[in-house]
Amino acid sequence: MLLINGDIGQKAGLFDQMKAVLSLRGIKKSKFVLQAVRSGGRLEIGGRNMAAEIYRMVSFLFAAAVFLAVLSIVYASWRNGITPMPASRLVRREVSNEIHRLNKQGSLADAGSGWGTLALHLAKRCTGWRIIGIENSVIPLAVSKLLARLALRKDQFVASAEPGNPISFIRGNLYKYPYETVDLIVCYLFPGAMRRLSGIFRDRLTPGQCIISICFALPGWEPDRVITCRDLYRTPVYVYTVK
Repeated sequence: MLLINGDIGQKAGLFDQMKAVLSLRGIKKSKFVLQAVRSGGRLEIGGRNMAAEIYRMVSFLFAAAVFLAVLSIVYASWRNGITPMPASRLVRREVSNEIHRLNKQGSLADAGSGWGTLALHLAKRCTGWRIIGIENSVIPLAVSKLLARLALRKDQFVASAEPGNPISFIRGNLYKYPYETVDLIVCYLFPGAMRRLSGIFRDRLTPGQCIISICFALPGWEPDRVITCRDLYRTPVYVYTVK
């Protein structure tokens, strides 16, 4: 909105001149419409509110992006049979305590890492481990990578078994990952996945490798110990060693 102060007669003449100039430049054919309001001793000249148009466009694009993100998560959840669920603070603490109790170092695979909260917690608490998060849902995977990058910039990770970044997230199929290449596997999945992984682990893993499963046991396996977390759901944590 353009405000022109001064004598009303002078403003009226100025307004006519401006209309003539704009007409010569072809502005009349544009989307904008000049408005003149004479009241209270001032003249206002304005066009369509560009800020409002930009706001509406940005709002639409944001809503579309959110819709597509939700759709992606719903599709991945339907395909996987479960929605990505972050582990609670008490559960994460019990898992890190069990890893310390193993008194080992090496590489750790988080099978179905979801939003990355458990893997990131372990990278900040468990010295000497190189952590790989495996996830096939695009949005949780992107969030995990972003959080890992932010944590790395803030130097929040402890020392890794290997030089460089102690944590990485990859897009992959948790049933096809080469688990025989890691020393420890952490799972927070669902009964159907644990049934499938039970046979995979039995075929591929070698003596000495360890498995920690949150909430659901491995069918056909005898755990070394079962820890009950002090959270609302009394979540069990199963610890296995391949014999």
